[in-house]
Amino acid sequence: MELSKKLYSTLGMQKFSDMSTLIQQVLKSSFSIPSNIAEGCSRSSEKDKARFMEIALGSAFELETQLIILQSIASFELEAEINETIELQKMINAFRTKKLENTSSL
Repeated sequence: MELSKKLYSTLGMQKFSDMSTLIQQVLKSSFSIPSNIAEGCSRSSEKDKARFMEIALGSAFELETQLIILQSIASFELEAEINETIELQKMINAFRTKKLENTSSL
């Protein structure tokens, strides 16, 4: 959620008509990550939780790609946000792996 707030404050208040679609997609991806984590945590089975972590992980990879593109075509310095996204990917993957391990031990 912190990454979403940071990106919204950096990009959401900007008026870039030529990049507005990309910026909107960046924000949607960043909001999707914690939303899918929250929805997954509400599920009762470990397999369902792992599936939502997989969806959140996909959104995190999507976000990383979009930030790299945005940084390369605009004058934004987004290296810290890209690195934060990569760390988030690692955390989500570790959580997903743990949930999958819990399903195999049942």
